[in-house]
Amino acid sequence: MPAATNPYASQRRLLVPGVAEGTTLSPPHAYSEEVGSEFYNMVKNVYDKSLVLTPEQTAMAIYHRDVPGYPGGGHFIPILSQVLVKASPKLDVAALASVKVGIAQSDATVICFTNKYSFNVVRPITYIRNVMKHDTWNALFNTPGHPEFPAAHATISAAVAEALTDVLGDNFAFTLNTYKYLGLPDRSYTSFRAMSKEMSDSRVFGGIHYQPSCDKGVELGKKVTANVLLKVKF
Repeated sequence: MPAATNPYASQRRLLVPGVAEGTTLSPPHAYSEEVGSEFYNMVKNVYDKSLVLTPEQTAMAIYHRDVPGYPGGGHFIPILSQVLVKASPKLDVAALASVKVGIAQSDATVICFTNKYSFNVVRPITYIRNVMKHDTWNALFNTPGHPEFPAAHATISAAVAEALTDVLGDNFAFTLNTYKYLGLPDRSYTSFRAMSKEMSDSRVFGGIHYQPSCDKGVELGKKVTANVLLKVKF
């Protein structure tokens, strides 16, 4: 079992006072091993999808696994860099994009991981193997060493997408070539929110998150950035 990742997030200071206002999450489905229960069906959704993944869904999941590559939320640094190269903004706009993304990502990460260790939801691989008895089932890549709910990629990508949208607009088309050095094809998007949705969906296709955890994560990330933009005078 991997060592716990970021278990003391709740002890980290948030950058923006009051940024967590309105971010309280409704609890995930109550844990149950009963066939047909909400929790069981939520896990089964991940298992069922893993059996019929399309090549595109697999490619999406592998691209956004980020290990090997950039650990944790590090991928958003080259994403910001590539976006700024495409936008070629003046220095003040580039600075605004950088600071808004940085603050939103930092506070969204703290709030997300604080929730993770509060709810402490089991990962799909544990439930699928131990409860559903599919002993040899595997996710597409290694499951991270932290609780499942809410999904961190969904939370942070949504926070970053809202920050970039605030600076560069909602119809900013761009292409990522972050993992060209690993032989992975570039990925293109029509907007930052489209990128965020793909990152969120990729965690279900990868077999490491449940759909409700990704959906709640997106909501959480959006709210964090909305609070940042409301409370900080840029």
